[in-house]
Amino acid sequence: DEDILVLRDSGAAVVSCPESNMKLASGIAPLEKICSAGIPVALGTDSSASNNNLDMFGELATGAKVHKASTLDPTALPAGKIIEMVTSGGAGVLGMQEECGLLKSGMLADIIIIDLNKPHLTPRYESNSLLTYAATGSDVKTSIIGGRIVLENRLIQTIDLQETIDKVNEMAKKIRSAI
Repeated sequence: DEDILVLRDSGAAVVSCPESNMKLASGIAPLEKICSAGIPVALGTDSSASNNNLDMFGELATGAKVHKASTLDPTALPAGKIIEMVTSGGAGVLGMQEECGLLKSGMLADIIIIDLNKPHLTPRYESNSLLTYAATGSDVKTSIIGGRIVLENRLIQTIDLQETIDKVNEMAKKIRSAI
């Protein structure tokens, strides 16, 4: 609790990476207390070194569920709050809340289009819960970043995917041989 006050008084922001924290046994950030203190909070994936899949939808589900499990409270960190952490919360921790983080006229926007016609996304009762607990990164059909379509019909438009995979695998070989 003292640390939360120090964070608040310093003007710091928090990016929680629950899957990485679980993998590294770093503990669970008390996000509801941090939010209640007025500290800006975002959700992240950390890096591929400590979170192998970098799937923000997985992070949403894990972030919401781990707080319910750790507090034994099924109402802890509701889906709408955790969705906020990956949208306006991300903008807030970067100090960019006046520029992005909301779909609003005049603001920058990165947009994803999700293919909802899938068994695991059926039935659809409430959007925040559906996105938090059922959707995965593989459900994203189109991604628009800064007005540019970078993923269309699940095909990357901006890079040669196989070439990139090959380069990363070569880099991994060099890293393995250096260790």
